[in-house]
Amino acid sequence: MTRLRQSQLLAVLLWALATSSLRAQQPATTSEANQDRLSDSAKAEPQEPVPADATEIIRRSVTKYQHNLDRARDYVFQKRDVERELDKTGAVKKTTVRSYDILMIFGEPYEKLTAKDDKPLDTHDQEKEEKKLNEFYERKKKEHESESAAAKAREKREREERKLASELPQAMDFKLIGEDVIDGQPVYVISAAPKPDYKPKDMLARLLTRLRGKIWITQADYQWARMEVDLLEDFSLGVFLFKLHKGAHLEFEQTRINDEVWLPRRAFFNGAARILVKNEGAQLETTYSNYQKFKANARIVGFSEAPGAGSDPR
Repeated sequence: MTRLRQSQLLAVLLWALATSSLRAQQPATTSEANQDRLSDSAKAEPQEPVPADATEIIRRSVTKYQHNLDRARDYVFQKRDVERELDKTGAVKKTTVRSYDILMIFGEPYEKLTAKDDKPLDTHDQEKEEKKLNEFYERKKKEHESESAAAKAREKREREERKLASELPQAMDFKLIGEDVIDGQPVYVISAAPKPDYKPKDMLARLLTRLRGKIWITQADYQWARMEVDLLEDFSLGVFLFKLHKGAHLEFEQTRINDEVWLPRRAFFNGAARILVKNEGAQLETTYSNYQKFKANARIVGFSEAPGAGSDPR
């Protein structure tokens, strides 16, 4: 399980949910209990006309999501990964903690390891990390200076995005199933489930047919506050290489930063997998904090914590 990168799985799921343009689904209603839980600030915020169905909510959230991606390039931050290896009974047998500075280098994020098990790196590991950072910088600098390389990378990314987007309407059903409140903000609750008659054409599409989840989208500004996804069936890569077992669970939360953008606050994965011939269970939890806004000259121009993620600068 240690070889399963949580960030990669999150990226797949986020893009799959964000680019949906499915049919209109049934509307939801707001309970009196939820109305009582709304904060005064949330009630006072001006809101766009209430959408009629899930399609319109998703459409508006996609626009905001793209905005967040653009603004995210203006931020550096810290993240803390906690990996817990589980035994056959589900008890924790080993815990590993890694802390990182997330830097933006020529528009791409780079993870610089800063601590292991909440202890600063020793001199040897610090030197290794600096060397890796310098090598990454020089590589990205050359790519940035080469227009042809940048164009090829962009074209490849766009092809992959178009391919996935074309599969989603056939693969998934989205429904507006209710409303809730998160951090004082009223949210729409949208479910996502695979269509039973869909025939996947590739590995990613096959993954979609095994997922079921929910998205919580803020009513005031159509931002993703929370997402949960469950794996309905085993998912394999290769015959003996890797198998993620049924029941794996993923959670993802975002929060408003500097009153201008929504960025990750927490991600959590719990599940079991077979890697080659060994079965492993694991919990992976990532918290994000210390968001700092910068400009091209790298001068810090703003600062904000991810509420709930902790103020530890690790």
